[in-house]
This record gives sequence, C-alpha cells and structure tokens, in this order.
Amino acid sequence: MFIRFSLSLLISLAGYCLLASTPSGGNCCCGGWTQLFFPNLDFEDGPDPPPGGFIVYGTGAIFGGWTVTRATVDHVEATHAGLGNGNPNGASNFVDLHGSPGFGAISYKLTNLKPGASYRIEFWTAQNGGNHSSTGTLKIAGGAWLNESWTVTISGSVLWFKQSYMFMATSDMADMEFSSVGDLVYAGTLIDDIAIFECPGDSEPPMVIDPPLDEQYNCLNDIPPAPKLNITDDCDLNPIVSYSEKTNKKDDCEQTVERTWLVTDHCNHTTHFTQTITISDKEPPTIISAGTDKIVNCLNYKKSVFSTWLNTHAGAVATDNCKKVLWEYSYDKEPIYGCDTSIVVFIATDACGNQSFVYRNFILSDTTRPFIVKPPDFSVLRCSSVAKDSLRKWLVNHGNALATDSCSAIFWKNNFNGDSSALKITVDFIATDYCGNQSTVKGTFEQIDAPDTTMVNIYTCSSKDIKTDTIYYSLPGCDSVVIRRQIGVRTDSVFLNEVTCDPTKKTEYNHFNNQYSCDSIVVKYFQYHPPDTTHLVYSVCGLKDSVITTNTLHGSVCDSIVILTEVPLPVDSIFRKEYTCDSLKTGIKLQFLKNFAGCDSIVVTRTEFSPVRIGLRDSLICGLKKTYTDTVVFVNGTCDSLLITSYYGTTLDTSYFLSTTCDINAEGVFSHKYSNIYGCDSLAISIITYIPPKISAVSQWTCDPKLAGTDTSIFISVTGCDSLVISTNNYYKPDTVTLIHHTCDSLIAGVRYLHLNGVYCDSVVVDSTYFSGQQQTILMRNVCAKDSVRSDTIRLLTTNLCDSLVITRYYYSPLLAKLKSSDVSCFGSSDGSLDIINDDQISDPVISTLDGTQYYNQKNWNNLSPGRHFLYLKDGKGCLTDTLVFNISEPKPLKIDIGPDLMINPGDPVTLTEKGSEIFITYDWHPTSLFACSFCKTSLIKTDQDTTISLMVTDSLGCTASDTLYIRIRQVGDVFIPNVFSPNGDGINDHFFVTGDARILVYHMQIFDRWGNMVFDKAPSEINQPDQGWDGRFKGEYLNPAVFGYVISLGFPDGHKETLFGDVTIAR
Repeated sequence: MFIRFSLSLLISLAGYCLLASTPSGGNCCCGGWTQLFFPNLDFEDGPDPPPGGFIVYGTGAIFGGWTVTRATVDHVEATHAGLGNGNPNGASNFVDLHGSPGFGAISYKLTNLKPGASYRIEFWTAQNGGNHSSTGTLKIAGGAWLNESWTVTISGSVLWFKQSYMFMATSDMADMEFSSVGDLVYAGTLIDDIAIFECPGDSEPPMVIDPPLDEQYNCLNDIPPAPKLNITDDCDLNPIVSYSEKTNKKDDCEQTVERTWLVTDHCNHTTHFTQTITISDKEPPTIISAGTDKIVNCLNYKKSVFSTWLNTHAGAVATDNCKKVLWEYSYDKEPIYGCDTSIVVFIATDACGNQSFVYRNFILSDTTRPFIVKPPDFSVLRCSSVAKDSLRKWLVNHGNALATDSCSAIFWKNNFNGDSSALKITVDFIATDYCGNQSTVKGTFEQIDAPDTTMVNIYTCSSKDIKTDTIYYSLPGCDSVVIRRQIGVRTDSVFLNEVTCDPTKKTEYNHFNNQYSCDSIVVKYFQYHPPDTTHLVYSVCGLKDSVITTNTLHGSVCDSIVILTEVPLPVDSIFRKEYTCDSLKTGIKLQFLKNFAGCDSIVVTRTEFSPVRIGLRDSLICGLKKTYTDTVVFVNGTCDSLLITSYYGTTLDTSYFLSTTCDINAEGVFSHKYSNIYGCDSLAISIITYIPPKISAVSQWTCDPKLAGTDTSIFISVTGCDSLVISTNNYYKPDTVTLIHHTCDSLIAGVRYLHLNGVYCDSVVVDSTYFSGQQQTILMRNVCAKDSVRSDTIRLLTTNLCDSLVITRYYYSPLLAKLKSSDVSCFGSSDGSLDIINDDQISDPVISTLDGTQYYNQKNWNNLSPGRHFLYLKDGKGCLTDTLVFNISEPKPLKIDIGPDLMINPGDPVTLTEKGSEIFITYDWHPTSLFACSFCKTSLIKTDQDTTISLMVTDSLGCTASDTLYIRIRQVGDVFIPNVFSPNGDGINDHFFVTGDARILVYHMQIFDRWGNMVFDKAPSEINQPDQGWDGRFKGEYLNPAVFGYVISLGFPDGHKETLFGDVTIAR
C-alpha cells in the first residue's frame, strides 16, 4: 500500500510521462501514436475497496483523481460478484457507474494537452449483471470535443469489450467524464483500464518546392504538359495531388489556362496552387516566299491579269505559328500606261491582327517602237518671205508625219540644228512612245529664190469648152506666173440590169463623184429569179436509219439546193417451223429471194419429226355397273393422234346413324346428302331418340342451423342427361347450457362438459372456471433529468380478490428542441438566423446558451456569422437538451469581369460588357457621364482622357460585386510627308524627309522607282533632319524628274507603330 502511494505521488509530481504504445484502432496522420500516462486511469489508486466489496462515492466525492459529478458510483474490488473475471487484461479494480443506487457520473481532468493534436482514448467496459442493459456516455470538454455513447448487455463476469474513440484538442486541458443510465439503478456500466494516446498535431500544409511560374505562349498548342510538382510535407511522404485545368477564353487571340493543384496530406491539410498560362499571339506571320514581280507586255495586258496577280498575292507564301494567314494588298495606283509600274504592298495578317509585309512590282513592259504610218511632207517654198514661219510650222507639225503605237501615246522631237537660212534643210523626226521606244524618219524642207511659172488645170462640170487664163503674182521675194486652164467635164449616167435571188431587192440609185468632182448616177434594175430546190429520195438496202443530205450548188446567179433522202430497206430473214410424220423429210431448208426493192431475203424452213401420239385416260361414272373402253382418233394437218379412254363405275353410299338426346325438340329422323371424291352422291340418315331426365327427393334432420334448408343437386347420367336430386334438411334445435365461474386458485380453473342424449341431437352443459391471477401493468414515463430515472411498483387488490401489480418505469428523455437555421445571404455577410420552431413544447422560462453566451427566454437569433455554432437549452422544468450543433453556410463570392485595362486612341468608341454568364438585377457603370447606358450589361463609351471605369452589379439576393479597368489614351504625334521636292542644289527643298513631332522615330524609309527598283533605303533615321532623308540621287547620280513610291515605318510616343505608303515627285 505504501509503495503504491509513493509511486502515485511521484507520478503526480512529474505530471505525466510518455510510453510508446500502439492503440488498437485509428490512424495517426503525422508520425505514430504515443501513449500518455495519467494517474489512476485503471482505478488501482486511492483507497482500496474491501476484498469482494466496494466503496460508494456520492456527488462531489474525489478518489484517486476522479470526481463524482452526479448521483453515486461504486469503486469495486476485482473479485466482487466475479464481475472482473471477463476482463481480458485480468481481474482488477473497476468502477460501476450506477452507484448504490443512482445513475452516476465521474470526471477526470486531462492536462498538458497540445492544441491541434489528435488523441485516442481506449477503455474496457461491461454490464453489472446479466438480463439488464445500460448505456454509457463519454464526453470530453463537456461534449464539445467528444460525445459518444454505447450500450452494454453482457455481464462483466462473462466478457468485457474495448471501446475506442478519437478527438482533437483545442486547448491544453479538458474534463473527461464517464456516465451511465439503464433499466435498473443498481445495474450500471462498468469501466476499467483507460488508456489515452497522442498523435502529434500537423499544423503545416504540404509545401510545393520551385512551383511552376506563370507563363505566356503564342498558341494553345505551344503549351507543354502540366509538370509534376516537387512536394514536401513534414508528416506525409506521398501527399495526394489532384489536378484540374480551366480555360478562360476572351476571344480567339487571347485566353488563359488556369492550372490548379490541390495537395492534401494525411492530416487533411491542403495546399492550393494555381498557375496561370496566358495565350496571346503577338508573333506576325513568317514570309516563306516573297513572291515575284510581274512583268506583262502591254499588248497582252488586261485588268484581269492585274487582279489575278493581286489575288494570288504575287505568289508569296506565309505561314503562321497559330492560325490561318489572310492576305491583303495595297497599291499606289493601277497600271494605266504602256510601261507603267505599280508598287504593291502585300500584307499577311493572322487571325490576331499581326502583320508581315512584302513589296512587289507589277510592271507593264513596252519594247516595240512606234510605227511610221506617213513620212514627213517634202516642203518646197519658192520666193517666200515667210519661210521661217513655214519652217517653224513644218517642224512643229513634224513635217505632217504620222505614227502609231499599240500601247501608249507618242510625242515627237527633231534634230534641227537651228539654221533656217539654208535652202535645203534635212531633219530627223523622232517618234517616241511613253516607254522611250523610238522610230526616226527624215524630212526635207527646201526654199527656192527664182520666180516660178505654174500651169494649173481646173476641171468644171458646168462647161464643155476649154478656157485659159494667165495670172501674175508679185511677191516680196520674186514674181510668179500662174496659167490656169478650165476644162469642161460631162456628167455620167449609167443604167444596169441585174438578176437577183432576193425578192426584196428593188431598183437602186447610186450617186458618185468622179475624179473631177462631177456627179455620176448609176441606176440598177433587179429581176427576181427564185432559187431551185430539188428533193431526191433513194432506197438503200441494209441501211439502219434514214439519212438526209443537203447540197448547195452555186450558180451564176442564184444557188440551187438538192435535198437527198436515203430510206433504209430491210433485208428480210423469215424463219418457219414445220412438222412431219415422215422422219425422212426432217431438216433445214434455205431459200434466197429478192424482194420488191431488189434487196436479198432469206427464208429458213425447219422441219421437225412429229410421231403419232397415243393417249391413255381413265374416267369414273357414278353407278356404272360394267367397265368398258372407248377409242377416238384425231386428224390434224400433220399426223393423227389416238386417245383411249377406260370408263369405271363407282357405288352409291347410304349410311344410318343412331343417337339419343335430352332435348325433346332435337328428337326425329334426319337425312343428309354428300358428294364423295368422285363426285357421286352419298346418303346419311340420323335417327335421334329422346330420353327424359330423372328427379329424386330426400328428407333428413340436422342439429346445425347452418345446414337447414333445401338443396338441389344436378348429376350427369351415363346417357349424358341431367338427374335432379332434391335434399331437405330439417333443423332440430339442440339444448346447450353454459356456466361461468372465476377463481384465484389456478388448480381448479378449467372447462368441464356434460353430454345428455336427445331424440335427434345431444344436449351439452359447459361449466367454465376462469383463473383470475395476479395482474401486472407496466407504465412508461419519460423524465428529462438523468437522476430521475427509476422504477416504481404499486400492489392492488382486484374485485376477484386477486392481487394486481402496477409498475411505472421512468426513462431518461432529454429536452428536444427543433431548430430552423437560415444561411447568410451574401458572401462576407453576417445575416444568418436561428429559430426554435417547437417553442410551444418547451416550458418557460427558457435559459439558452449559444456559443458560450447565455440568453433568457430568447428563442430566435439573427445576425449570425457563417460557421459552426453550439446551442443547448434549459426549460422552466429544469430539463436540459443535449448540445445542439448547427452550421450557417455562406454562398460563393460573386465574381464579375469587365476585361483587362485598355489603350485606345482619343475619341475611339469602346464597347464594355460584363463577361460572366450570371444574370444580375442591376448594373451600375461609373462614371455615368461617359456611358450611353450606365445601367446596361453592355454599353458604349467615348473618352479622350485617361479614365478608371468601374462596374457594380447586384443579384436577385441583393449581393453585390464590382470590377474596374483603366483606359489609357494613346498619345499620337503629328507627322508630315511631302509629295514633291526639287533636288537641284539651290538649297531649297533639296531633300525628301519626314517632319513632325520630335518624339516620332523613323524606323525605316524605302524609295522605289516606277519599275519597282529600290533607289533609297535607310533604317533608322531621325525626324526633321533633311540630311537623314533622300537627296534624289541613285548611285551618286541625280535621277530625272519622275514619280517615285515610298514606304515609311514610324514609331509613335505611345509605343504603337504605323507603316505609311505614298508617292513623291522629283521636279526641276
């Protein structure tokens, strides 16, 4: 005893020590279970109960660290009533939670617990005595950590069994309480050998080492497979990893992929990790082939050739890393001259608007020289004072020479040396087309100083005589004599007769001017001759179809038409078939004949052998008494046939049938005639005889009133007819006397019968003695206090002077409260509520405790936050409820998305919309002054200032959510590009360069001639710097005036780029 006490004292001073052990059930999520040692969990400490006896402890008593908290308990010695014999651990001291008497409870203070750690409690339990049952309850921290019950029915002397439960500590100490209720206050739950195990708490979730970073790709197909995470956990070597992937598509060119990993260790600690992959295509298409320039001879040029070349993007080929490539083009002008060049920019654009450029030239080529249609006039001036003016005019009109070109206009020039005093001037006139092709022709201009005499003949139609006049001209240079002869010419009239095949032609009158400008009249008379048409028809042997041939014969006046129709005539082939009785005449005979048209015809005759035919036939005749044979000869066109018929007789049948009937209407003699298979008649005679039914009557007596009355039975006789039996049962009432007695003596209880014989029925005397023994009534009552559980017995005396027992049993039934809770309406709100809906069944005043706070007569609560809540009640009768646990949930937070921040040009319209799939009651955009509709889901705004846009939405529950985006205005600088400059070295407008906002950067400047040749290329260059531009030279030499195309790429202060196309002219 002393040693045990000293050991207990040492243990209590040390607090508790740790002993390695493994519990019988449950898993420790972090490490292994470790047993904690608390004093007297096996009830071996404290005052020892007497051998074979027990110590009763009442409420408030303390023994070995245990405190009695309700009624009484018994601390029982191991051998008492043999109740410890069934414990597998061996018989030892234990506790009976039902004291002597009482439904008791004991409590033990657990200390030095670790908040967050898991604990497992094991103990052995049994029932005090057989034929009884009790329910034990274990609570930790008043039931907040653990509240479990079990039922035992087997006596501890037979078998103990082990219970095991787990709980998690939320503080460093708590009370452990065991209690019991049952059907008998003396027979309670037995407890022994309590053990507590600890599992170290795991407060750290799994950790992801080197988690994958957010990434960005051009295309969805570029995304690599999800990586395998490198995970570490302080307790779990292989945490469970679940993976999900969600794609949020803004449009075809921009979307995000959210990869989510959820890592869970054995202790249900989770790590949530998300990787966001942005797919945004910023890469322009790749030009694989730049295509080729198109050179077309101007003679073959059509607008469709240019369109086809444009639509095939000059044969250029481009690919894109993600999407299909679309081609566009832009050109300065359409080729219109014989040797013109169009500079075309082909633009390869992917689905996301990224662009690549390639420049090609469409060239109209002309290498053919102009064709001289008429050479220059040979000009001679005699004694002229205006020779210089005439020469100048002759030169300007390029000697009246004419030339043509197939592709472009022609302009003339000459090599006149400027000496107009020469009497004979030879000049080369040069015809040049737009493409520089030239043709040269010589012209001569002469001046004669000597006087002239000129003879001039003048023809007149009005005179038939010849007259001569002489005219003198005196000029500043020299005189001239002109002799003019007037010659008369007569007027002609011609009459012609012609033949025509056209019936519409009439007389024609034609007026002509002869060589002397006199009128001549030609009169044509037409005589109509109709054309000849001949129809010829020929018959042709063997021709399959008719053939019509039309021939036109050209005559001296009119054509003749011959129509030849060839009609097919068939070649006849006739097949005949004949029969002969002479076998020598069989065979095939051919005859070749001519038909009426002279075509061959063939007659094929096939003769086949047909022998004499003999036929045999049998015939039946009804009633024929003797058989005979008949022979018939048939004569046809070929051979005779013989038919032999044998005639046989068949008998006539008559049959008689006898039968009976129970139906008098069916009696008689009936005959029927039938035809047999040979068509002969047979006679059937039926004779039917009527048999009347039989009726019998039977009379008898019965003592059973249920059998009294008349009964009729119908029977079938051997002849098939009904027989009627009428039975009459006469009732004779029997005599029966019943005697009833009661007794409290079970030995004399019973029933005795006395039979008396009567004339028809017996008489019976029934003597019944009933046992009225002890009556037992069991009444069930519910009580809300555990210490009120009991059984009351009342003994009474009945009217039969027998005992009656009334047993009233009181069972524990805690106060019941029905709750109705309402979740919070919106995420983050605290408007949950709780109502007691059966408050009419709870007696006032009610003291309630909600989450540790006491309320008086309050049966509903509002403004509850989300989470787990605890409530228990005590009514006016002192009844308590168990701890009621309910949960207030909250919905998921509302999420809206109005898109990313934007950069726009000043005043550009922007359409904003809420991109989610949910429908909200209200939409509120700010600032409202910018929106066409500030309360719509989608609206249009315009702004020229940097602005923050916000949207607040409200759903049907009144919950709100908001999102913002920032709109930044793109700052675009001004730029000016000239369209003409004069590189002549005078210091004025000698360079072609870009001017404008000094912040603009000229990335690239290229100049092309009309044939597509690059004459200037510079990248980059500064704006507003003439020496950074083009000076009009190519390979060190100034170019001739012409029109040139340019392509200039610019970078603006806001970061965006633009490519400009145009033309510039060199002027001098």
